[in-house]
Amino acid sequence: GLFFVFGDGFMHKTLLDEDAEELPPLSQLIYDLTETKDGGITMSAANSAQQIGLFTALDQLHLLADERFNSQEKLVAHYEELKEILREKFLEFETDEILRRLGENDVPAAKCLDYQEVLDHVQYQANSSVGVVDHPILGKMHQVKLPAKFEGERLAPSEGCPGHGEHTVELLKGLGISQEEIDDLFERKIAQ
Repeated sequence: GLFFVFGDGFMHKTLLDEDAEELPPLSQLIYDLTETKDGGITMSAANSAQQIGLFTALDQLHLLADERFNSQEKLVAHYEELKEILREKFLEFETDEILRRLGENDVPAAKCLDYQEVLDHVQYQANSSVGVVDHPILGKMHQVKLPAKFEGERLAPSEGCPGHGEHTVELLKGLGISQEEIDDLFERKIAQ
């Protein structure tokens, strides 16, 4: 999972040098966190049974009789209003308590970890999932290692993306173009 989401979710925690500019990651701009009294969770109540479980866990089962939410169509039409009601209810619970209640009602949910908690997670530490590499241009940076192992060995991390024109000469030589012709292409600004 970390290998998949690291690019969007940890863009601001990848570059480690002091001159790295830290902007909000896409995960904060796109995805909602369900806040609790002492943290946050992520959850999904995608079907009717899970929605009933969600309302039950929050002691809000009466909302299913509310004219605004008593059908799937009405629930969708009044989604923002319902979301605000549920947001306020989640804030009444501590994370562990609401996770227990959601679990008892078969609603998929998990605790949200902060960025350092993810990087320090015992499973990632045990698997050596995250390393620090020295990029020739960007400096020291976190890199998530490939998760799959083949015959007990993890594939070596890929090289950084080449810079513009970094391999031009090598590519032109590979096409059988002489050094003299390559020099001419550069001089006439045809190649870079």
